[in-house]
Amino acid sequence: MDNFDELFKKANQGAGKQFQEEGREVVEMNQSKTIEIIPTGKEIELFTTGTNGCTLVLAIAKKDSGEVFAHLSHFDPTLLTEQIDELQKLINRKINSLSLIIITRGDYVKKGEKYVMETTTDSQKEIEKIVSIAESVDFNVIKVLPYSTGIVVGQARETRFQISRKNNETTAKVMWWKGTETL
Repeated sequence: MDNFDELFKKANQGAGKQFQEEGREVVEMNQSKTIEIIPTGKEIELFTTGTNGCTLVLAIAKKDSGEVFAHLSHFDPTLLTEQIDELQKLINRKINSLSLIIITRGDYVKKGEKYVMETTTDSQKEIEKIVSIAESVDFNVIKVLPYSTGIVVGQARETRFQISRKNNETTAKVMWWKGTETL
């Protein structure tokens, strides 16, 4: 008989097919996708769902040549090293500008007079490694957004990464279950 991890992975394979639609690329759990954003002005969406304990890395990467790439990865906690490898592949494209959002398990904790974000202890090293890789690019913007892993009945925890590019201007926003962020 299969162990729990194998059964869980089998149950999630192909789960994103129901979310397919025009202009949308679905990224399932334990996958990543990098696409080039062509300056057509059309909006493209990278989409994922079922984030309950996983880490998402969303990025806009630019090269001196003018090429722009959008990247979304969605990995469970046991595969964060693979997620780090996927981000490194993006960096290896010789990009010169990187805007990055990391959505990960964690919470804001009061320390003295202010609240600071703490990720869960088993992902802290990996998150620091992702940040370190992103900081290796000359120009970077990095945001780390924590979420509680408490299951909320009826909450799909969808994340939409919408990107458009017209001429030399790229706009990107992340809409997730806790709000909207821009890159």
